[in-house]
Amino acid sequence: MDNREKLNKKKYITISIIILILIAVSITFNIICLMESVSPEEIKNLEVNTEISHSFEFEDGIIGYIQIEKIGLKAPIKEGTEEETLNKYVGHFTETALLDGNVCFAAHNRGYENNYFENLHKLENGDKINYITKFQEKCYKVVDIKEIKDTDVSVLEGTEDNRITLITCIANKGDKRLCVQAIEENHNK
Repeated sequence: MDNREKLNKKKYITISIIILILIAVSITFNIICLMESVSPEEIKNLEVNTEISHSFEFEDGIIGYIQIEKIGLKAPIKEGTEEETLNKYVGHFTETALLDGNVCFAAHNRGYENNYFENLHKLENGDKINYITKFQEKCYKVVDIKEIKDTDVSVLEGTEDNRITLITCIANKGDKRLCVQAIEENHNK
């Protein structure tokens, strides 16, 4: 083997090592970012409950289901509140919590093929709301039902307690929204 072949072999090995180091750094960085975006409590709760997972279909993109027996609601949830999403699903406000904290959803209530929140106005304090994911099922009890302005985003802010916030339009009140909030039951397990 002449010097040029030895040099080329060293370059190849050096470049390969650099690429492997870059891949390792990238993977480590992604893991750190993921861990920082998920609270320790959420990580602890990520144990898959197979009983829940097998009773609901989690097709591609569905992050969970909302179930409210009182109004006969069982609806799939997808990420986002764009019209395209809300036409087929309950939408999750992307900037809000997924498991712990203030989990916020929106849906249509009239005029569309899927009006999942059409009977939301029939809820009363004390009614139960279930939120089912691949990881766990949470039960909430309604504690607040109110009209808010369509520009009021304060109901989407993070909270110390675990709650679910449901938002939909109000008939003939274009600048108002119905907001139902419920607190998780038995969240101190």
